[in-house]
Amino acid sequence: MRTSSLSQGSPSAAHATRVGSSGLQPSPPRGCAQRAYGSAIVSILPLEARSIAKRFGGTVALRGVDLSIAARECVAIVGENGAGKSTLVRILAGVEQPDAGTVTLAGQDSRIASPAEARRLGICLINQDLQSVPNMTVAENIFLGHERSLHGLIQQHEDDESARQALIQLGIDVDLRRRMRTLSVAEAQLIEIARGLTQEADLLIMDEPTAALAAAEVERLFDVIRGLIARDKAVLYISHRIDEIRRVANRVVVLRDGAVAGALPASAESGQVITLMVGREIRDLYPRTDHTPGEAALEVTGLNAQGLADVTFSARGQHELAEILYGRTAVASGEIRIHGRAQPALSPARSIVAGIAFVAEDRRRDSLNLKANLQDNISLPVLRRFSRWGLLGTRSIALAVARLIRQFAIRAASPQQRVTELSGGNQQKVVLAKAMITEPSILILDEPTRGVDVGAKVDIYELLDRFAGEGRAVVMVSSDLDELRGMCDRMVVMYRGRIAGELSRDDATPEAVASLATGQGWAVA
Repeated sequence: MRTSSLSQGSPSAAHATRVGSSGLQPSPPRGCAQRAYGSAIVSILPLEARSIAKRFGGTVALRGVDLSIAARECVAIVGENGAGKSTLVRILAGVEQPDAGTVTLAGQDSRIASPAEARRLGICLINQDLQSVPNMTVAENIFLGHERSLHGLIQQHEDDESARQALIQLGIDVDLRRRMRTLSVAEAQLIEIARGLTQEADLLIMDEPTAALAAAEVERLFDVIRGLIARDKAVLYISHRIDEIRRVANRVVVLRDGAVAGALPASAESGQVITLMVGREIRDLYPRTDHTPGEAALEVTGLNAQGLADVTFSARGQHELAEILYGRTAVASGEIRIHGRAQPALSPARSIVAGIAFVAEDRRRDSLNLKANLQDNISLPVLRRFSRWGLLGTRSIALAVARLIRQFAIRAASPQQRVTELSGGNQQKVVLAKAMITEPSILILDEPTRGVDVGAKVDIYELLDRFAGEGRAVVMVSSDLDELRGMCDRMVVMYRGRIAGELSRDDATPEAVASLATGQGWAVA
């Protein structure tokens, strides 16, 4: 079967207050570095973390980590999933407290006791996982927790204007009154970044900020980062996309197994960075094998649905229409055929029976039960298979889940560990394992390696290559063009709900894909 894709420093002042457009605000508690001295805003930079250690139960997350960052500097932090990146930045943002080690702000020892205190000090964390409130508006989400007020009244007009300016910086045109639940994942990610920009922080910590963004949005974000650096701010930039680092960072700090494995200039070769990350040399980032196409596994003709118009293709392992093909979105007209059989009304349950598995773009919202453990999440789609006379075969479930945990190299203390305690990349592996436990013949992947480290990406690519080699079909949706060119047989490119063209792997140059994706080259290969 073929694999196809769709691209788309100040002294402490006990009575200091910070003066801003919202009036006087309380000063930070004693014992903390403070942004305000008298009536002037003073930078907290440089920041230095020394010998930071953190343990979660029996798991050592950080062991003696040192990190420093100064004004006008962008420092990239990279590492495998579970290397300690997110734990480190959560400590700097006051979300977690270290078991050992010190943090100094502008030369003064400090204890960042909470996220609210971090914001007061001038540290802003832009999370990898979206933190928005779905039923609140865009404007309300952008200023949630740091609303501007005067005499106890929220200054809505000022908030809206600041929110509008932040969105203009990021090049996004979204109505401030829209509810967050109506936005795409990429739009929601940009709103998360806009929230950070409105906080006037000295240090912005960006955890996988481009994971859901298209190329044009990434470029705009990089321009914003360069602007922040020019204004004496600092940015800690966490990413698994090695190619991005040399374009935006000054230097790279590599974490491995909770410790600093080394530091390199941002201009370092990708191979050097990857070797430090994984502790071994990776020769082939895209382990793809040429396979002979079989009979069509999935066919779509004249498909119309919300956001789509007259979509037609026939292939051996398909294309974008992810949620529609999985039955999560109703079809207005058109036909879907699976292994030659028409499917009049698909639903997720029927799709699983028909042999389709789906990995959604937003794992926390659409794929994971955040209150459950690994075993319960992975086994959820096939509980009926492991039940007899109303009783679950717990031993059979445990064996099947343990096999997938090994196969996907999921880093966890045990199958009973809560999924929320895992790194983002390991959560993504859980989602992939959950899809594979259904033993599908057609696998639809929407941003399958989002938030996944380089070593884990290679593992996933090898699994997908084997999957296709067994005569099954893969549809990969990704904003990473290198990933698509490295793994897919052909690309189907959409523009405004229609198929703009189809390209072979050899013809899928960045220029050709960009031309189709922007509506400038409506020609089907």
